[in-house]
Amino acid sequence: MKRLFGGPLSGALAAALAGLSLVACTQSVGVPGPAGAAGPPGPAGDIGPAGVRGPPGDAGQPGPGYTAYSGAQNATAATTAPGSTWIDVPGTLTSFSSTANSAIADLLASGSITATGAGPVTGCSLRFVIDGTATGDPTYGDRYLSVQLSQWHAFTLMQRSTLVAAGPHNAKVQMARLSAEGTGECQIDAGEYSQVRVLISVR
Repeated sequence: MKRLFGGPLSGALAAALAGLSLVACTQSVGVPGPAGAAGPPGPAGDIGPAGVRGPPGDAGQPGPGYTAYSGAQNATAATTAPGSTWIDVPGTLTSFSSTANSAIADLLASGSITATGAGPVTGCSLRFVIDGTATGDPTYGDRYLSVQLSQWHAFTLMQRSTLVAAGPHNAKVQMARLSAEGTGECQIDAGEYSQVRVLISVR
């Protein structure tokens, strides 16, 4: 053993240091113990930057859509006979078409009607005629109105849907005066305040 601090080591101290050195050189490492339980998850990290935008997807199928047709009365319509004598409302004949079988045609008409003549109340009927075939009840049509003399009554003439074959078609509005009520006549003027307007939507 070398001297420390310039002096000789005592015999006992030298022996002790030699023993420690031997222990340090000969001590072996023990077998590792089992892994401990997993700790709790840490806090969530910051959100990363957005990725690159992907390419656009394919275009979807087109929606059903519809095609609209319209018409408007262009002259006064007035009944002159009672009963089931139907007359056309001038200008309401509207042509439309369908490109597929079993298409649906939605028909709508509106206007204002009055009664003229002697009776206080007159029975008036309105209906559509589609491709020459009348709709509604044979007597009362699609709309029956009890109209007071010299009073204007707004009406909406049904919203009727009918299946139509592919090809050209037409529809018009007709009016009749019923003998069951009063002796007056039914009248629809062509002015903006009264005229019948027709809208047909094919889908």
